[in-house]
Amino acid sequence: MIDLKLDDDDLAVENGDFVLIEGSEVTEQLLSMRPRIPRGDIAWDERIGLTVLLGDGDNDPDFLLAKLEYTFAIATTPGVERVGFLNFDFSDVTREMTVDGEVFDGSDEPIQIKETLFLGGGQ
Repeated sequence: MIDLKLDDDDLAVENGDFVLIEGSEVTEQLLSMRPRIPRGDIAWDERIGLTVLLGDGDNDPDFLLAKLEYTFAIATTPGVERVGFLNFDFSDVTREMTVDGEVFDGSDEPIQIKETLFLGGGQ
């Protein structure tokens, strides 16, 4: 699999040319993007993304739903063959979900996942 490399959410350019990446680099890049997309933001596939990122403005998100949606987003990322483990922690105060884990894409080394997502909702 080949893709254009992103650098700080912009296309990477070296010597006036776009930079291409392949293999595990593509999978890592997709893993860093997919869970941060609110559901419905991708016009050609509205199934991509997490509904819990949107919130309804009044209620805290359902942590179990957030875990399920995040796991689905990771497991269905192109290039991911299997999920090794995902550990979740949720703060009621900040409405942040922290994820730590690893996935496998067929290469010898697992791809590490460590991120914090702000979940919508709250007063």
